[in-house]
Amino acid sequence: GNPLFENIVPPYSLAWEKDSGSPNVLVSGTLVYGYTVNSDGQTNVSTHLFARNIEQGNIVWTVDLPGRVVWGLSIQDGILVASANSPAALFDDVLAFDAKNGIELWRSPHFSTLSSPIVYGNSIYLIDYSRMLHALNISNGTIRR
Repeated sequence: GNPLFENIVPPYSLAWEKDSGSPNVLVSGTLVYGYTVNSDGQTNVSTHLFARNIEQGNIVWTVDLPGRVVWGLSIQDGILVASANSPAALFDDVLAFDAKNGIELWRSPHFSTLSSPIVYGNSIYLIDYSRMLHALNISNGTIRR
């Protein structure tokens, strides 16, 4: 067997179970973050970001992003960052939210993102469709020079 799992023994118990609708989720502190994407199969899409309490799975907050599909999420120091594209827009958005309450802090609509945002230190790193790497300031979304 794998020594990593030797101390994990049955019986297991399920704490809670909810339909996330997300291909991935992100856990930080006492919250689980994710998103659902709704589409009519044509051009009408919307994304709903959410935060759930890690203990019971209850919704803490949700944010609707009409016309957006999220590429991915990242979090650091209480700031949740999402890269989202819009089929109707020329450029995608990089958005930052207060991770505790979902309030939008800033939006930077300058990129055609090809990647999930990666947060390291005070920067957000993204790759665009031309394969250029960009660094944004996490506090306001401006390009780092």
